[in-house]
Amino acid sequence: RHPKFRFIMVNSPVLLILFLGLQRTIAWSRGTLFPNAVQVTSTDTETLIKQTGQVGPSEAAKACGGMCQHGYAQVFQMNPLPSSGRINSGIIKLTCPLLVHAVDALEDEGFMEVVNTRIAQNASLTKAMHDAHVEHAEYRKSMLTESDHDKIKSKIGERGAKAFMQAGVAGSSIQSMDVKCLHAWLGDYLFRRSESPVGKMVADELKRRGITLHGDIACSLFCTGKIPPPTPRNKQRHKTSKEIARRKRRRMEAKLRSN
Repeated sequence: RHPKFRFIMVNSPVLLILFLGLQRTIAWSRGTLFPNAVQVTSTDTETLIKQTGQVGPSEAAKACGGMCQHGYAQVFQMNPLPSSGRINSGIIKLTCPLLVHAVDALEDEGFMEVVNTRIAQNASLTKAMHDAHVEHAEYRKSMLTESDHDKIKSKIGERGAKAFMQAGVAGSSIQSMDVKCLHAWLGDYLFRRSESPVGKMVADELKRRGITLHGDIACSLFCTGKIPPPTPRNKQRHKTSKEIARRKRRRMEAKLRSN
């Protein structure tokens, strides 16, 4: 990806990121892109496809961040309503296969409950979580036009659109104190760093387990497509009843509008 940098050995991941950052235009502006985000390029979207094995998300990628030691994006900021018309309730997608797999293991082992307990017992973490939800809601609103609002209402109804516009991290309600998705919180940390103490808990736990946030010697094989991405877990099994209820509500709202 950065062939002219391959002969340079940089021991500090932070120095490497700063060095690579000189080659990219920082595209952040308050309320539009996350801090430390850079405008997505065609190379980034190709990397996203190789990392995830999915084409759809690449069409919604707006910006990226968390550059690893190999120079690949680890997290993407997603357009809430891309040209495909598919609605994204969460606006952060963690894509680094190394980190995704590591966080999968954390969730499987019940680390979400550990984080939720810590938040419930710590007022500063509770406030930080609420503030993060508010930030994500504001970023989402900033990326949408009035025309977009109308499209969203036509798709999910007035009630659904209101909840969508007010949703926080991983599509959670602003009042939610359930982390819901550790992947999204780690992605939030990779963008907002010190402003994301909840995400930092996930990052610190990975470090404790020996997982480096900046990648290892072999992980770039996923990002170059030399080996296929790990098979993603089927998270839809947790959403089946919720999706059925949502569709039922949409039909009822559509019926009421037509009467």
